[in-house]
Amino acid sequence: MYNKVILIGHLGADADVRYTQGGETAIIKFRMATKQRWKDKSGEWRDETQWHSIVHFTKFADRKAERLKKGALVFVDGDIRYSTWDDKDGITHYQTDIRAFKVTPLTPREVQAGDFEQSEFEKTESKPKFEDKSPASTKEESFGVDDDMPF
Repeated sequence: MYNKVILIGHLGADADVRYTQGGETAIIKFRMATKQRWKDKSGEWRDETQWHSIVHFTKFADRKAERLKKGALVFVDGDIRYSTWDDKDGITHYQTDIRAFKVTPLTPREVQAGDFEQSEFEKTESKPKFEDKSPASTKEESFGVDDDMPF
């Protein structure tokens, strides 16, 4: 038997940090969205967004929650948990959660919540500087590179 979930998506709101009654165990809860994109039969791009409820038990809740802000890109590794309960009116409720064993923020630390401009690291030139002494015509034409290429 195998129950494994790996997700990469964006948080829909800031993570919520709570503690068990004894205060020794921290629980981080958040909702994240994943998107799947495909072309339909007519060639049009279609997007489908799925929302996931994540529950993560951790010792470092406050430090992790600082980076789990609305819009942040996050990697989650865990398993699926199903639960049911009856409310005071006798109505049965069903819930599906992802119990995360590992939560890794993928948004750079320099990027603050809601600010997705380039980080200071991305703004610096990381390409090596060298002088290209080959003729310009042979560089692009020999590979059939067109100026209109999107990459």
